[in-house]
Amino acid sequence: MTKLGRKPQGAALVAALPGSEHTKRRLTLFLQTMSGQCSVGEACRELDICESRFFAQRAEWLEESLALLEPGSPGRPAKPAPLPEPAEVDALRKRVRELEHRLTVAEARSDLACSLPRLAGEPLSEKKSRRPRSRAVSASSSGPTAARLPTAAGTTGPQPGGGCLSDREAT
Repeated sequence: MTKLGRKPQGAALVAALPGSEHTKRRLTLFLQTMSGQCSVGEACRELDICESRFFAQRAEWLEESLALLEPGSPGRPAKPAPLPEPAEVDALRKRVRELEHRLTVAEARSDLACSLPRLAGEPLSEKKSRRPRSRAVSASSSGPTAARLPTAAGTTGPQPGGGCLSDREAT
């Protein structure tokens, strides 16, 4: 039975590739030694190198060839985002400085409002007269704090903890 089609070119394909003659000859010898057309000793004599160097170069070539054949990411590579215009960058920097200034002012006002509630426009809580505490304490209470009555909803007195939000709560 005869084979149909073209005769395989083998190492002759290297001649059509771009590159120096020395590099083409080395690649041709690599292929010929792998296909059994040439012995390693003959290839080493022709390249004027020792066998260990030949094997090292051939192994390096095979590793690079294998890495080249690894599948890449599918599709076209993404285009890099266009760089902003210098005028736009300047405008954004100015806006950042303005917002940082406004933040500093707001933080200062918040600190003042927490430490000086009279300046924040909050009404002062009226002093209430103390009622005498009853001498009989119920069995369910566990001390003087349990006898206190909760404040009525909707009153505008100072909140527990000073009524100011900490930095973490404010964000």
